[in-house]
Amino acid sequence: MLAGKPATECVPVPVQDEADQQVVDTMIELLEQLIAIERLAVTTFEVPMSIPSADEAAIRTAYAPLTGGTAEVDAKITATVTADDTPQIRELVETKGFIQATGPVTDYQVKILGQDIHVGPVTMETPLLQVTGSHSTDDGLELSVRTAPDHADRPVRLTRYNPADQQSQGA
Repeated sequence: MLAGKPATECVPVPVQDEADQQVVDTMIELLEQLIAIERLAVTTFEVPMSIPSADEAAIRTAYAPLTGGTAEVDAKITATVTADDTPQIRELVETKGFIQATGPVTDYQVKILGQDIHVGPVTMETPLLQVTGSHSTDDGLELSVRTAPDHADRPVRLTRYNPADQQSQGA
């Protein structure tokens, strides 16, 4: 829906005469991305007269990996990571060392205008993470990690998951 009417009808985009052209261009680009997301995620949106900034960011985040690009998301990470119980990993725990993680997320979703949008599998690349603790599990060690203090302003990068990329990195 655009301006309360189905987007299949020709409806002029409501623009005020004194509107900044850069703002108008940005909004049109955002609407084009939203239309692409509708097509790729097989959904429809009812677009309000003003899109909240959180939804603007979510649209850009979903659009990039859905169309083969890379999304950069401002996020502080707190997570647990399973690792083999090796001397190198134990040293990381003891020194509260740093790691950078890159790996697949099998079912990445983004909430846009109140709807959960299935983006699908993505590869997530984190900024530098600091190990903050650990505990033993049957699979090795479970490490607690968080975004390193000096890297809190660095984005998390999301790209469309491609199994061939993982195979070439392992080779």
